[in-house]
Amino acid sequence: MINDKTKECFRDPVNYQNFTLLGDINITKAFHWSQDLNQNADLLLSSIVPNQRAIFINSFNDKFGAQIAAKYDSQLVEERSGFLENIGKFSKKELSDLSGTDEAVSGLILKLWGACILICKYIDPGRKDITSDVRKKEFTNVFDPIANNDSIFCLGMKTAIAFCKLRKEEYTLDGVPEDSPIKF
Repeated sequence: MINDKTKECFRDPVNYQNFTLLGDINITKAFHWSQDLNQNADLLLSSIVPNQRAIFINSFNDKFGAQIAAKYDSQLVEERSGFLENIGKFSKKELSDLSGTDEAVSGLILKLWGACILICKYIDPGRKDITSDVRKKEFTNVFDPIANNDSIFCLGMKTAIAFCKLRKEEYTLDGVPEDSPIKF
C-alpha cells in the first residue's frame, strides 16, 4: 500500500524517488530509474490507441519486466547502460513514433510500463488486500493526481484495462472515482 511518506513525494513536480508499492521491486525500480534518466525524448504515445499500447507493454513486460530491479541495482555501469540501450532500441523498433536517445526513451517507457502494471495490480479483483475502499482512496489521493501531472503515467494508467483484456485477466473499477483518467 502507499504510505504517507510515499504520498509526500508526489507533490508537483512528481518525484518518484521514494516510490514503493505492493512489494513489487521491479515497478518501484522502474519509477526510480525513470526519474533518474533525462527524458528529453519525443513521444507521441497518446496517438496510439490503448490496445496497441497494451500489446507493446505486454511485449516489453515479457522481455524486460522481471529484470528491471536487478539491472537498476547493478554496480556494473556497462550492464545498466546496455540494458537501457536494449530497452530504447526495442521500444523505438516497436513504436515508430518514438525518437530521442535510447536512455531518454527508456525513461519514458519504464514509467509507462510501471504505471500500467501498478494500476493493473490495483484493479485486480483477486487481490484481497485491495478493496473498493482502498481503490477509492488510492485513486482519489494518489493515482489520479499523479496522472493529472504526468502525461506518461496517465497513458500507462489508461492502458491498464486494455492490458488486462489482452491477457484475459479480470479487472474491477469498483471504488474508482467516476472522473478518474482510467475511465476515459
